[in-house]
Amino acid sequence: FVPPSNAPTSIDFSDTNGSVGIIAGTITIGRATDETGITDYKIYWGTGPSTKLPSYPPLSISVSTSPLVANMPATVYFPNVTYLLAFSSSASGENMQPAYVAITDLQQPTSAPTSVMFTDEDPRAGWYGGMVSFLPAQHLSAITYYQCYWGSSASTPDFGLGSLGNVSVSSELSIYINST
Repeated sequence: FVPPSNAPTSIDFSDTNGSVGIIAGTITIGRATDETGITDYKIYWGTGPSTKLPSYPPLSISVSTSPLVANMPATVYFPNVTYLLAFSSSASGENMQPAYVAITDLQQPTSAPTSVMFTDEDPRAGWYGGMVSFLPAQHLSAITYYQCYWGSSASTPDFGLGSLGNVSVSSELSIYINST
């Protein structure tokens, strides 16, 4: 008895859960080019592109499943887990070469910027122009930039008017708006 000789061609995963340290989403496996002897594909947590996290049972997808897709429910993962690994498998063991995908934790911001200030410097009626400034959000771990919009109230952006621009977290927290 020997393990399958062909490995899966790919594994795809994108986190759809915006909570920090929790991932969820659809895992899609690319079938081996020759599935002779393969009974299922096993998905493991990985600490590297070929290193399984010990002590955690794999998720198994039968070779008869079409397409090779599994749903991962919201799951807390460990900081040292950086990959999902897919191995072809049979009763004789697993192929040694996994397909792998790096895990990127989708982290949605948990707080908004505060103290937004705008002074209209355009003297024309119905026109606005000037500097918008604000204080950073309290929790910056998931924020790479701020997207600025006109709004119809303090908490309702008007996306139909388009973006005023991006402000990097590492820059001065202000943006100049030309007269509109």
